[in-house]
Amino acid sequence: GVKLFFLHVNRDFLIGAAFAAATGAHLLPEVAVLGLHPLSVGADGTPPDAGTAASAPILLLHGDTLCTDDRAYQDFRRQVRKPEWQQGFLTQSLPARQNEVNLLRQRSTEAVRQKSAEIMDVNAGAVRRLCAEYHCRILIHGHTHRPGCELLDTEPPCERWVLSDWEHDRGDALETHGQKIRRLDWSQ
Repeated sequence: GVKLFFLHVNRDFLIGAAFAAATGAHLLPEVAVLGLHPLSVGADGTPPDAGTAASAPILLLHGDTLCTDDRAYQDFRRQVRKPEWQQGFLTQSLPARQNEVNLLRQRSTEAVRQKSAEIMDVNAGAVRRLCAEYHCRILIHGHTHRPGCELLDTEPPCERWVLSDWEHDRGDALETHGQKIRRLDWSQ
C-alpha cells in the first residue's frame, strides 16, 4: 500500500516505463512540484526547523541541472538523454554496454578530479531562476553531495535543502512532520 515515486539522477537516465511497470513506481518529471500540506518556512534568519507558518509549494529535482557552470557535464547530460543516443546504446550487446559504462565512469572520475568545487556546485542564479519560475517556497535536491539547508533571500523566501550522497557509512533523508521538515541523518 506504499506509493513509490522515482526521480532520475545521473546514472539511471535509461530507466523508463518498463521499470515503472515492473516495480509499480511512478516516474517523476525532471522537476516535480509536490502537493504536500502547508509546511513552515524559515524567516528573518531563523533556522528552518523553527520556521513561521506559510503555504509552501515544494520543488523536488536531482539538482544536476542547477550546476550550469559545469559545461562539460551539461553537454554530456544533454547527449545521453537524446533518444537516438539511448537507442544506439541499448542496441549494443550487454558486454559492450558494460564496457561503455565502465569507460564513462572512469572519464567521469578523472573529470571530477580536475574540476574546482565551485564549478561542480549549483549556480546561485540558476537556483533563483528556478525558484522564481515555480514560485516555490521549498527546493529539495541532491547531486552536489553538500548536505545542508539555507534560506534564500528570494521573494517569497525559499528554503533550499540539499541531500547527501549515499554510501555504506552515510546517507540522509527528509521527513515532514506536522508543519516542519527535518533531516534524518544515518551517517556513522
